[in-house]
Amino acid sequence: MRPSLLFWRRLCQGVIALGFVVVPLLNARQVTLISGNFLSLDFFGLNFMDPLAFLQTLAGGWPSGQAVTGAIMVLLFALLLGRVFCGWMCPYGLASELVFSLRGLGRTPEKEASAGVKAAGGNPFVFRGAATAVGLLAVLLFLPEPVLNQLSMPGWYTRVLQTVAFAGQLSGVALIFPALLLLEGITGKRFWCRYLCPQSVLLSLFAAVPRPGLRLRYIRRECSCAAKDRPCLRVCSLALNPRENSLSQRLNCNNCGDCVDACRSRGKALRLSLKG
Repeated sequence: MRPSLLFWRRLCQGVIALGFVVVPLLNARQVTLISGNFLSLDFFGLNFMDPLAFLQTLAGGWPSGQAVTGAIMVLLFALLLGRVFCGWMCPYGLASELVFSLRGLGRTPEKEASAGVKAAGGNPFVFRGAATAVGLLAVLLFLPEPVLNQLSMPGWYTRVLQTVAFAGQLSGVALIFPALLLLEGITGKRFWCRYLCPQSVLLSLFAAVPRPGLRLRYIRRECSCAAKDRPCLRVCSLALNPRENSLSQRLNCNNCGDCVDACRSRGKALRLSLKG
């Protein structure tokens, strides 16, 4: 049987999460083929820069050519593949998903489906977009420091590991990660990824642009689900309705493929595809 998308996704997330544990340890021993963090990464001579961090550096003047090139490469990646960083690469996203899965233990499929249907109608992008816009305006006009980077959970993940590797101490900000996860576990909602993450907003903007690229597609005629059977909706940790082709769904979907896996035994009506 062919491995599920979830298998490959967990493998990708796990390798990246563990990789950023190893990288600062190697850097501390002068092995620098790969160095940096999720905000700025040097990968075998190629420089990648978080686009949000790039925008914030404009407050202090035009950045270097390497920074511009690195930001453009990341933006092109997002333009082609959408929010795959959120669904396939982000270490906080991995931890948040696992907490969400534990929260769902013991719930019946009927209750999960009911909860998902009620939550699927909202558009968290609006709140995230407004918060990020205000933050960017404050950074560009008033503040000398890139404050939105302080809201980057993958950024904090790598910076805490770098502090441990180079300074041999664990900073207090390391408590942010478990504190947020505990709060998400209590509320049962992935509120950080859905409402507050500024990187997520910036990546979501590319989903609003008509373009060829990786997208979730629903082929109604191939769906064999019963009227009230919605396995695709039950597995979506972001409370989206994968059957909708709405702007809200496109803005907030991170192309994780969980709904595609759930649909495999029911006609394969959902699929991730680069084709229109």
